[in-house]
Amino acid sequence: MILNSFTCAVDVDKNKMFSHVIEKTQDNQYTVERTTKMVLLAVFYQNIKLLQQLDTKKQSEDTKIWQDYALVRLQAYYNQNEAFNLQYYEYGKCTYSSLIIDNDSELIEYDLPRQKARSIAGKTLKKQLVKFMKVQV
Repeated sequence: MILNSFTCAVDVDKNKMFSHVIEKTQDNQYTVERTTKMVLLAVFYQNIKLLQQLDTKKQSEDTKIWQDYALVRLQAYYNQNEAFNLQYYEYGKCTYSSLIIDNDSELIEYDLPRQKARSIAGKTLKKQLVKFMKVQV
């Protein structure tokens, strides 16, 4: 899983409690750590402001269906909004690649490969992140 500057390998131990994390700290400089998934999830919530506000984000009924949306238009319209990039890989293949953009009361999920956008609820994104990290709660 890739979340902004963090690259995480989940399920690296037999009990499936740890992740290996590579973080880009500067140009051509990285840190590598092994940490529990719960601690890593807490670090994400602490370091990414948008994740701290997920409970306040509701899904818009008007835009909850996927709609075609050009990336250039997205960049022009939302370039000042807070956002993060989330990617998930299974067996070397990217199965999820989206930009998550804060748009005041709602979140916009932009599917990069398909160039489609929709509104997403904060609780839905939170569940997705836990699923990708394979955190057992």
